[in-house]
Amino acid sequence: MKKIYDSWRIFLKEGVEEPFLNFGERLGNIDIVGSPIYHVTKVRADTLKSYNKPKDKDKFYRNEKGEIEYRIYFFKDFNEALGQAFSRSGQIDAIIGGISSGDPQEYDLLIVSVSDMQIPPGIVFYSDPEIPGSSAMYGARRDGKEWKIALKPENIKTATEAFEDSADYDEYLQENIEHKAQSR
Repeated sequence: MKKIYDSWRIFLKEGVEEPFLNFGERLGNIDIVGSPIYHVTKVRADTLKSYNKPKDKDKFYRNEKGEIEYRIYFFKDFNEALGQAFSRSGQIDAIIGGISSGDPQEYDLLIVSVSDMQIPPGIVFYSDPEIPGSSAMYGARRDGKEWKIALKPENIKTATEAFEDSADYDEYLQENIEHKAQSR
């Protein structure tokens, strides 16, 4: 009888998940956060889906009440999103998951630009508590339920394409600045 009791006690102790209370500071809805916002991913898809677990941990996302919630992570700053896409594999694995070793370039990472019109009503944004001082944030429904965003194919670029486009834009800006300086 004691053996059954001890086994039951161990089962109950191990079966209860400790809360993963990693909620960030509330930033507000998309009108307050502003757009576009950027998502880094390794999978080309028609939609961005929310998840209730990080890919690099075995615990559920929980809000400030301890309830499970579904999240999608973003960056407010394009340059930061692009920089993360070219970062070390361990760092990018922590952000988007599923990259265990090797050069992130092997994965043809994608930068997805999301406008305010694509964000469903009722989504609230929070700062990412695991990357303090950055533009990283996540969106979650107020009720914590699953949600998704329909994507536009023209808003999805590989990190290399996005980098080349930004370099072309920087070059264009520099040429215009030089041209205006010469005109004076």
